Amino acid sequence: MAFAPSGPEASFFEVLDQHRASLLATLRRGGGEPAHEGTRLASRYKGFSGAHTPGSWKARTFLGQAGLEAVPVSSNIQGIRSIEIMCIYKYGSMAMSFEAHNLTVPAIRWLGLLPSDIKRLDSWQNKDILHDNSLAKMSLFGTTSGFGTGGSSMFGSTTTDNHNPMKDIEVTSSPDDSIGCLSFSPPTLPGNFLIAGSWANDVRCWEVQDSGQTIPKAQQMHTGPVLDVCWSDDGSKVFTASCDKTAKMWDLNSNQAIQIAQHDAPVKTIHWIKAPNYSCVMTGSWDKTLKFWDTRSSNPMMVLQLPERCYCADVIYPMAVVATAERGLIVYQLENQPSEFRRIESPLKHQHRCVAIFKDKQNKPTGFALGSIEGRVAIHYINPPNPAKDNFTFKCHRSNGTNTSAPQDIYAVNGIAFHPVHGTLATVGSDGRFSFWDKDARTKLKTSEQLDQPISACCFNHNGNIFAYASSYDWSKGHEFYNPQKKNYIFLRNAAEELKPRNKK
Repeated sequence: MAFAPSGPEASFFEVLDQHRASLLATLRRGGGEPAHEGTRLASRYKGFSGAHTPGSWKARTFLGQAGLEAVPVSSNIQGIRSIEIMCIYKYGSMAMSFEAHNLTVPAIRWLGLLPSDIKRLDSWQNKDILHDNSLAKMSLFGTTSGFGTGGSSMFGSTTTDNHNPMKDIEVTSSPDDSIGCLSFSPPTLPGNFLIAGSWANDVRCWEVQDSGQTIPKAQQMHTGPVLDVCWSDDGSKVFTASCDKTAKMWDLNSNQAIQIAQHDAPVKTIHWIKAPNYSCVMTGSWDKTLKFWDTRSSNPMMVLQLPERCYCADVIYPMAVVATAERGLIVYQLENQPSEFRRIESPLKHQHRCVAIFKDKQNKPTGFALGSIEGRVAIHYINPPNPAKDNFTFKCHRSNGTNTSAPQDIYAVNGIAFHPVHGTLATVGSDGRFSFWDKDARTKLKTSEQLDQPISACCFNHNGNIFAYASSYDWSKGHEFYNPQKKNYIFLRNAAEELKPRNKK
């Protein structure tokens, strides 16, 4: 699928992507003949000087047309004849507008290598790594991975600060404000694409390559913070929910977004429903309604009243779970048409924060995990053989684990995600840690080191090889702890091995 910005036809941008990849491959080799001699590339960054590869890279800048300063025109790479980096200023790319702060002239969006690529090239000082032919064969997110269980990688941070203590891969060009939601593309779409919504009112899309490289592809805006995102089943569209009281449908092929839903208060959740006899978008709002939308109509197909404001929801056909304020919990069945199936007394004593449906061995939804602000998760089956035995809660995201003899700092559970293959789960919290759990063995598989910010969202890709998590302030400690200078991050971790269930004795 092509993510085509407005302007020239899609093939123009596809060619530029190929050229960019070719140049990066050449730089990794430290020189050598390019795949296509005389390739003309485009640049959108400023100041290419300082990007060094062993004995090969020399950057030159000039004063270009339209009053451009310090824009690179050409460079000499050992063994390469006349590789030109051309300044393309006739066409702009709105898809890359969120990297404008990296540009010499922010009003002009350059095409080609990203500024973040240059940062990576700056750190490639190790000749052994640069010239190791096995590097090109490495697949960080494949089933056989050079990533390692520790999650270290050539793109991961090697610094000693605690913004990335797990040394996971950092997604380039992360949002400028708190990240509220993450979602990977469905298996119907070749490759892996990651969507993130933030309190900077934007939704961003990256391509995540098997090598671990992340490439910003496109961006769309709301007029309020984006609280939730989801994909259509075919991967051609992304749906976004915002505090501006609207939901939008983003067509990734045309890079156009249109409003498809309207509420009387912020829209907190959004999910795509694909049923045999219908398809629609489900939105949950703080206006105490659950609405179902045909994307071709401005009026909802159905409106269901909620007892309170919608706080979180999840959908796996034919089941939906909605958790509301005042600890409300409702299960809906979606066959034929959506309808309320059961209201459940909450197994948690404090405010609901996140919910995720899990499946049985037949791949059918059978229950859900519910997280609260009190550092606790409930595992609840819809129709368990023995409710008193099968349903349970466990403590998490607390300062001293489950030790109750000492005072505890208790943190909110900000997100829950189930591994699509193993059925194990991940939780992330305001304590700045992620944990992996085996609900069937009722045991913890792993807890991360503590990040210097809360982890606000998480998700797995479609085959469970990649675990994405966002590090950003969640306002759990109030305004006085907000630091606008603090950068927000999205990290990627190899999850192929760490989420495997505990062997039963």
